[in-house]
Amino acid sequence: MGLGLANVGGVDEAIARRVAKKHAQLNAGGLPSSVLKNPAVNCPAVADGNGLYNPPYASAAFPSAANSPSLYICYDNNPALDYPTVPPTDKMGRDLNVILVMAYGPLTAVIPTSLNGNLGLATGLHTRIQGG
Repeated sequence: MGLGLANVGGVDEAIARRVAKKHAQLNAGGLPSSVLKNPAVNCPAVADGNGLYNPPYASAAFPSAANSPSLYICYDNNPALDYPTVPPTDKMGRDLNVILVMAYGPLTAVIPTSLNGNLGLATGLHTRIQGG
C-alpha cells in the first residue's frame, strides 16, 4: 500500500518512497500502514522537552491502540508548520524530521508501562531539506 505525495505533507519524492518502503515493511510484518498525523499534529510530543523532537517521546505521541503506527512529518523543528499540498520553497537547508511511532502490543503484557502494557517503539529520519 503506497502513500501518495499529497498524503505526505508535500515532501519530495525521495521521502515519499522511504515512507512507502516503511509501509511495505510494516505490512510484511502483519502490521497496518501508518496513519499520517499531519495536519492535526506535526511533531510528536517529547518527554524531556527537547526542541529537536527527538526521543524520548511522551506517551501522548503514541497511538492508543496497539500495533497501529502513526507518522509525523515535522518541518524545521516547528510543530506549527505544515505543507499538506505544496512543498515549502523557503526551507532549503532546514530540518525535516519524519517520525514513525507505534505502541507495540506483545501477546502478553509482561512489562507494566504507561501505554497500557504496550511497548513504545519509535524510528525516524532526520535530514535537511534540499532545494533548487
